[in-house]
This record gives sequence, C-alpha cells and structure tokens, in this order.
Amino acid sequence: MLFALGKAAGAMAAAATQEIEFDAGLIIAPHGSAHAPRPTGLPDGDWIVLGASHPEPDQLSLAAGQRALAFVEALRPEDRLVALISGGGSSLMAVPRPGLTLADKIAATRRLLASGAPIAAINRERAAMSMVKAGGLARASGTRDIRTIVMSDVPGDDPALVASGPTILPGTSQAAAAICANSTLTLAAIADAAAASGFEVCNLGGAIEGDAVARAREHAQMARDAKSSGRPLLIISGGETSVTVRHPQERGGRNLTYALALAEAIEGTSGIVALAADSDGIDGNSPAAGAIVDGSSAAALRKNGLEARDALARNRSFLTLAAIGATIHTGPTGVNVNDIRLICVH
Repeated sequence: MLFALGKAAGAMAAAATQEIEFDAGLIIAPHGSAHAPRPTGLPDGDWIVLGASHPEPDQLSLAAGQRALAFVEALRPEDRLVALISGGGSSLMAVPRPGLTLADKIAATRRLLASGAPIAAINRERAAMSMVKAGGLARASGTRDIRTIVMSDVPGDDPALVASGPTILPGTSQAAAAICANSTLTLAAIADAAAASGFEVCNLGGAIEGDAVARAREHAQMARDAKSSGRPLLIISGGETSVTVRHPQERGGRNLTYALALAEAIEGTSGIVALAADSDGIDGNSPAAGAIVDGSSAAALRKNGLEARDALARNRSFLTLAAIGATIHTGPTGVNVNDIRLICVH
C-alpha cells in the first residue's frame, strides 16, 4: 500500500511506482500539482488522489485527513504501508483533536506563520492540535509494518518534523525513516558543479535559520569581503529563515525578503549576483519561487519610486521585486528540500 503526502507527493509516488507494485494508493498534494499516474490494472477506487490547501488548511484538508485515517485503519496486519512524506503536509491533511475545529487550526496556523518562529516550533504546536500528526496515522493503522521515506525540508532532517511526522511515533529514533533527499545533498551537488567551473565555494550548510533580513546582511558582508580580496567565490546556503509578518495583506516570503534585504546591502557593488528561492517553487504567499538581485537592484527600485527598507518594513517583498523584473516564476516543482540561496562573486 502506498501513502504519499506533501508538496513532492506526486513526484515521489511516481518514482516509487516505477520500482514497486502497490495494491492501492492514496496521494495528498497541493491543488494543481502534478500527480503520479494510476498504475495499470488498479481500479479507480484503489488509487485516490486528493488536493488540498497550503500554507493554511481548508475544508479539503479536513476531507483529506479523514480519508487518510480511513485508509490506514482499513489496513490488515499482513499489509505493508510505504509512506512517502514531504514538506507541506501539515496543512494538506488536517484532523483537529476533539474540542477543536478547522477554524481553530486555521487561526493557529496564521498566528504561527506570522510569528517568525522556526519551523520546528511551528510543527510541534500543529501536531499537538491534530489527530493525524505526530504519529497519528501510525497509531490508527491496522498494520505496524510501515516504511517511511522522507524528502526533508527541515533543518536537521528530523523525520518527526517533516509534515509534522504523521507516521513517526514520538520517541522513535531518526532511523524510523529513510531520508531520500535534503538540503545537504542539494547544496553538495551545487558545490561540485561550481568547483568544476573554477569557483571557490563557501558552503554555509543547509540548516540556516533566524531572521531573513539579518541573515541577508551577514551574507552580503561575506560577499563584499570576498569581492575585496579579488577571488571568484560562490556562497551557498540552505535551511529556512523566518519573517515576522506585520502586514498579512501583503504578499511575500522568506526568500523574497532575503533577496530584497541583500539587494539593499550590496547596493553599488559590481560583480555580486544573488539568487534566493524556495525549491518547491512557491515562496510564502506569493506566486514566485524567489528572486535574483545584484548591486544595481536597489537603484532600480528607487527609479520606480520604491525603497527596499520601506518595503521590508511593510512585508511587501513580492510586488517590490516584481516591479523591477527580479522575481523568479517556476510554478510547483514537485521537489521540496527547503530554500536555496546562492551569492556569486565575480
């Protein structure tokens, strides 16, 4: 039996079905994302694909969570469940604990996402409100033979934090799941390609957290120092920074915020180009994956009557960067290994 959940659910399920024959499957993914085709020979009712909302749950998230519970409860002791888990699943599958409503979950999600708290703290609070998270599906399952494979989008790769760990029972070790992809592997591949092109590489790792503006200014200073030394350098980093949202009506995300703050910090410096993007193709509540900026970006904003610092204070990163054509639009990528940030110093 196959269960796939998250922003990469379709891609992971498609890969799994090329190697394994499944008797039935349930895929829960964001609205509009690509899904694995139904295996030949399986009746429609044995291969179910559901779409739901991200980053906030919706009524379809509630329906998906209830369907997931029914799916695992129907398993027999002799069945084996292969669970493919990726980030985004916390909002895609929601079954509130007794005494709570979906409206309570939505309000909590909004509060948590606006708080600037790290993803680990956010997912722990989400799990405390849920019947399906923090091992909830494992507890409800009719089989104990559950093999979990995780595409990690959290710093440290704790499988209990990816999509709030629906098949990972509290107290079990990280060995309870296999990590098939993460930020560390992604950054290593980027570093190898850059080194082959003659760049010195500074890999800051895939566990960068903290305020997006503060991290951008730190990384900008590193780039300026490298520029002064005259050596070609690629500074790479991953992880998940945070943004405190004071203007929820605006559109943006942590990568757009980072890019905007970086543009301000490297203003007037030639030979520095930076990219910040979410690997899943959607940054925050914007339609962009992220942005590319350089030393001329802040001046270009000013020519359009915009100021980076004012836009940062107003959480207006998307429209501000879009005004100068700096945003990157990929649509959902089917991958989710968190953020990718590159600063190229020529």
